Amino acid sequence: MIYDFEFRKNIKKKIIYETIAKEILDVWDTKSFYDIKKKYLQLAKKFHPDVNHTESAKKKFQDISLSYKILTQWDDSILNEKFSTVSDFDIKIIKIKANIKNEKQFNQFKGIY
Repeated sequence: MIYDFEFRKNIKKKIIYETIAKEILDVWDTKSFYDIKKKYLQLAKKFHPDVNHTESAKKKFQDISLSYKILTQWDDSILNEKFSTVSDFDIKIIKIKANIKNEKQFNQFKGIY
């Protein structure tokens, strides 16, 4: 049997990206497309650069858009994109919320950045 290690690595990164995206959009409990879209539109109205002119709002809007793209229309090109406002501290909080127990799983989060 031939193992595609690159594919397995991409699946692990996808799970991590989805976890971060759920944290940014605050949709931990929902799985329906409608609820994700509703939350995305709510946050997009709040942080859109045309409405909110601060630099941090622009970065937050980019993260919100990337999160929505991850949760609704995944393709492997997303693995090359990075969140602009997610810090190491944020990743530790996400680790707690996602119930990641061992250091090996946590190091997968740190490996993205």
